[in-house]
Amino acid sequence: MKVYPDDWRVRLSGAAGGMAGGAIGLFVVKPLIELPVWLGPFAFVALIGVGVILGNIIGGRLFRPSAGGPTDRRTIRPAPDLAQQPTGRSSKRPPQELLQAASVNPLL
Repeated sequence: MKVYPDDWRVRLSGAAGGMAGGAIGLFVVKPLIELPVWLGPFAFVALIGVGVILGNIIGGRLFRPSAGGPTDRRTIRPAPDLAQQPTGRSSKRPPQELLQAASVNPLL
């Protein structure tokens, strides 16, 4: 039984991009640019977000789903043929019996 999603490689690359963005924010941007105290956390979170987005884009390009397999787990069912659908009348009971049964039990 598989407990991980089908696109785990893309999600993992997004997480790696977020970590890279955080590392860039801590070790590159902070020493090079002196930011005010209130702006530092916003810049850090923004760089993590940019890293996650870029990681997802790059991971989506690198790890595309195979062309031969199904696109997802849902099965594709053909549309029902309306000509073969029952019309509502049962061949087992005549219409008079149905009316009598409905008058006795309103749930029928």
